[in-house]
Amino acid sequence: MVWEAHEPQEGRKRRHLPPTVVVTPTGLVLNRRAVDLVGTDKRAVILYYNKETESMGLWFWVERQDAGDKANKCYAVTHYEPLGIAKITAKSYVREHDLIQRAKRIGRPSFLLQLDKDWATGGEFYTAKIE
Repeated sequence: MVWEAHEPQEGRKRRHLPPTVVVTPTGLVLNRRAVDLVGTDKRAVILYYNKETESMGLWFWVERQDAGDKANKCYAVTHYEPLGIAKITAKSYVREHDLIQRAKRIGRPSFLLQLDKDWATGGEFYTAKIE
């Protein structure tokens, strides 16, 4: 048997993937498309949860102090430039809303991230419905 090396297709990009947020035991991870949507300049986020619709809410800010009186509720957004992803370390948020078990029940840990233009003023508010 002769082994042949796989050659990647030229010009192929991962842009076809939808912007998603992935739930991990230590927080949330935004994929490359989500980072493109949100922007690499965002360094702080306030996390919300809607029990009625089972949705996560992420209100992004460029800096923590930009959130004003809500600055003490901000989580840090860490960007990993070589991979093009961003991590939000929010173990207490994941545990409080039992997101790992909800993701297991659904059978996948990733959820579509969408801009909610009707909700936020001042920052950018995104939602991810857990379905």
